[in-house]
Amino acid sequence: MALFLLCLLSLGLGLQGLDVVDQDAILNKAELKEEDIAALLYMNGLVPDGTKPVEYASFIINGDRWANAVVKEAGQFKHISGDTIRDNLSDLLTAAKLNADSFNGFRDADTTTEGSGLDATEADTTTSTTTTTTTTTTTTTTTTTNPANIPKSGVPTLISENIVKSGHMMHWSPTHGCLYIADIWGQKAVRFEELPPETTTLAPTTVAAETTEPAEVVDTTEEAEVVEEAVTGTGARASARSEEGETDTEAPAVTLSDNAAPSEVQYDIRYLHLPKETMYSSGSSEKKDHELSVVMPILDLDSAYDSDLLVAVGHVLILVSFNTTIEPDQLQSVEQNEYTFSDRVVQKMPDFHVSTGAWVDPAGRMVSATYDVRPLENLEHNSKFCRWNHVMDCDLSQMSHIQMCHPTGMSFSTDNSTLYTIDYITRELFVHPYDLRTGQTGRLAQTVNLTDLTDIEGANPSGLVTDENSHVWVGMSSATEGAILELEPDTWNVISTIEMPEGGIVDLAFAGEDFEFMYILTKQNLYKLEDFGVRGVKVPDFEMEDFS
Repeated sequence: MALFLLCLLSLGLGLQGLDVVDQDAILNKAELKEEDIAALLYMNGLVPDGTKPVEYASFIINGDRWANAVVKEAGQFKHISGDTIRDNLSDLLTAAKLNADSFNGFRDADTTTEGSGLDATEADTTTSTTTTTTTTTTTTTTTTTNPANIPKSGVPTLISENIVKSGHMMHWSPTHGCLYIADIWGQKAVRFEELPPETTTLAPTTVAAETTEPAEVVDTTEEAEVVEEAVTGTGARASARSEEGETDTEAPAVTLSDNAAPSEVQYDIRYLHLPKETMYSSGSSEKKDHELSVVMPILDLDSAYDSDLLVAVGHVLILVSFNTTIEPDQLQSVEQNEYTFSDRVVQKMPDFHVSTGAWVDPAGRMVSATYDVRPLENLEHNSKFCRWNHVMDCDLSQMSHIQMCHPTGMSFSTDNSTLYTIDYITRELFVHPYDLRTGQTGRLAQTVNLTDLTDIEGANPSGLVTDENSHVWVGMSSATEGAILELEPDTWNVISTIEMPEGGIVDLAFAGEDFEFMYILTKQNLYKLEDFGVRGVKVPDFEMEDFS
């Protein structure tokens, strides 16, 4: 296997078969050789175009950063401890990201002097002269700004005040064309839909043309018909009648007002409650009120379910539906006879834990987690992640590499190879490799301290989304102040800062037919950010298959 890898890497060929499992196998070795380092860089997309992976791995690993860790033989790299790379993987990957230009410059310099008969010093100092003409060449380097890195600006607009008691998560459904919100301690699921603006047609106000002729007597019944036609928008002519006969002539008129006036934006807001009598049998010791933590719309791939929504109450998840035929702004309750126990699943949850919100990966799998509600003095990285692989069945094994206290956001890079998560307690952003084919998460690659990126004192992160440029947007807020930060993931520089009118940011969601605007949920209020210069990547609904 090692020889096979070496042959492929030395030729610069693609290793399409390598994935997260192979990366873990490499990292678990006692000693890593150049071809192992090359495979790690290649799998993470860090080998510059036109470069042989082994050559670039040699360039990186022979840098000063690893001088005391590598073992050499006759001055040449032999191997490095697997533990060293495993513990410093993020440093290795960061070095590979940042040194591509240096390697190209190094390689170009090598090419310039090779075969010339001159060493590097001679090549630098030798000049060509001629007695007839002296030519001076000036090279101008033009630096252009990446359009994606131009700062964005906008003002979030409050569109629904006190829409929830205690916001916990939200998800924009591209299937249903509406927003779903979990009110964790208000114990309600919320369905929010913006209705298309109505257009009111107004009758043109007309002024009759002046005339010196005697006024004509017009039948009032016919006059009424003309007025009705004008109101309905169909009257294009006014009838003038005389004793000699009927003739139609254009009515000279001056329009005094516009024909259409848009009304204010309207919202359809619906609330759904799942009482304890619905969730548990009458004799159950668990028959008590619980937090409502997850509201996730589903896409029924096999038309196997009668419901269109998954809701988590406590440790129980059930499939339900909103009734959209009744008047909005009414609290709906799900009765026990409205779903079957085949639409219900119980997940095991550690003591003192409640569920986070839920997220969906680009393949339509749902991910949820738990967090410890105890305000412990010593941090416990004991959050448990569930991957729901298109069915109502919690798989704890695929995301075991993620170690967090309180996850409050998850998103993915535009190429689907990287998973980003944020921790409310530690105020950090974590970067993991992600295998979209299997849904498996690799070992931690990088940690970003978010407190260094904002001036808001005591700010915690909550809400994480990715835009079309693969930049990530994170909500940072204290109880009284808040802002949305746009971050560039190669350097983690702040590109944009969108100030919020209040603190307590809970979640972010790109929304709209083309994900052209952003919803921002705080503890109680819903905001909308429009026309700020970028679109989000599509986040699907939870795509469910028949599990019967």
